[in-house]
Amino acid sequence: AVRFTFAAEYLAEPEDSPTATVVCHEESTVTIADRSVAGKDVRVVTWDARLTAVGKPVTFADVEEMGFGIRLVKELAPKWGGRYLAAHGGQDEKGIFGTQADWVDASGEVAGERVGVTLVDRGAGARRAFLHARDYGWLLANAFGRRSYTQGESGAVTIPPGGQLSLQYALVLHGDVPDDALAELVAAAVSAPR
Repeated sequence: AVRFTFAAEYLAEPEDSPTATVVCHEESTVTIADRSVAGKDVRVVTWDARLTAVGKPVTFADVEEMGFGIRLVKELAPKWGGRYLAAHGGQDEKGIFGTQADWVDASGEVAGERVGVTLVDRGAGARRAFLHARDYGWLLANAFGRRSYTQGESGAVTIPPGGQLSLQYALVLHGDVPDDALAELVAAAVSAPR
């Protein structure tokens, strides 16, 4: 496995300058690991982020297109013959957009082989992500866009001074996996020790 951690500072001003005020610290760890799960070789990419407000509350607005996402090669996109399948059984944009699920898989044939990538929401509780699926090759897990998807209450999140927000997502890259084996494969891949 390869693991790296990076830190970022969110500024109150739109441009970096010596007087810019830091309002939030981000510490993110990305792990990339090759595994054998149920006889299948997979590559698992995890992202664990911790956001900490500095000095005053920090609010992340309810925005439709933000979160952990992946742009797909056209062969995995439904518009060009690929297919999306969510943990709840919904398929493609029509059956997935604006819903919540533990994962959504994109699969198709690339260079004569059936392959796929599964976007996994590893978060829990109140910050469970909504899925943003577009048939042209865009998948996104959005922990903030409540109103954007449900027309209900706002998904804005305010972190109090010194408070933290954790976000956890993963990608599972895999070969040909039958639909009825996908949930077990994804669960085993993301729960394996990193």
